[in-house]
Amino acid sequence: MADVDSCPYFERVTLAPDGTPFVTLTSDFSGAYSGSERRGFVWNGRWHPVPPGKAFSGVGKPDDPENVSISAADGGLIFAFVGDYQDRFPNEDLDLALQDRYYMAEVSGVSYEGVTVALGIGNATAMSGAFVAGFDGDLKLVPSRNHDLVAVAWRCAFNKLANARACARNTLGPGIAYGIDSYGEAVGDNESSVPDLGSLPLHSAGFPVLWRHGHTLMLSKDDRGAAYAISGSGVIAGTLTTGPGSDALLSGFVANAREKTPRAFPLDELVQNDRGRHVEAALGVADDGRILAFVTDRDGRSELAVLAPAPAVRKSR
Repeated sequence: MADVDSCPYFERVTLAPDGTPFVTLTSDFSGAYSGSERRGFVWNGRWHPVPPGKAFSGVGKPDDPENVSISAADGGLIFAFVGDYQDRFPNEDLDLALQDRYYMAEVSGVSYEGVTVALGIGNATAMSGAFVAGFDGDLKLVPSRNHDLVAVAWRCAFNKLANARACARNTLGPGIAYGIDSYGEAVGDNESSVPDLGSLPLHSAGFPVLWRHGHTLMLSKDDRGAAYAISGSGVIAGTLTTGPGSDALLSGFVANAREKTPRAFPLDELVQNDRGRHVEAALGVADDGRILAFVTDRDGRSELAVLAPAPAVRKSR
């Protein structure tokens, strides 16, 4: 395009466990109205738009969203997506309360090998096996208190009699779920206000938590932060914030979801380090134990790194 500022840009990149890449391209526009247009694509030899067809089937009443971003993937043909209304003007025929509800609410869905299933209002953030995690900004946990954000999880099961897949939603508690494993254990933070999405790692005012079998387990009771990922073996990765305001120190941590009382453990104490590097944040964890992290050197320069487990040492008899 002649106007470079008008070119679409990569807003999100999602990698499925089998290596299939998904991207969300976004293009901002302005004029009589302003907003953003989003489209999701998957690569399988060439880029294809996803999801196909009408994804939401009226879940976004009174209008279905046209913007679709890919939020998580569990395979080349299995992914979660979010539809938003940032390119839509509120319906002038609705009263103000409904305008606010439907203009701000986002809806999510999943696609299993070409068959799409609507999850309903909420933002999907992660998926593994039959489970999808995310948050909803339109729920009330108790009548007297309206939380801005509530962590939720969906379980998508296949009904043989109906020959269809259906997804049931479960409310986890205040906060956002950023990760989930194939057992339905979700991780995130318990802060119910909107986080600062303009920075990575996200600066959370809550505490990192594990939602397990209907219980909320605090991974840290002293330092605030968030858990961003959980592996198939139960390794949790996240970031803690120590200290106030601009003097706060960010530190990556790991925890073990299989322990009765899991606790956040600083990654700096596990990393073999001879260059004075500090693990500032842990953002993802693979099933083989590798951790995606931000690290800083002695001069404060940040690097994106993969922390690999040390190879086991075989002892001779």
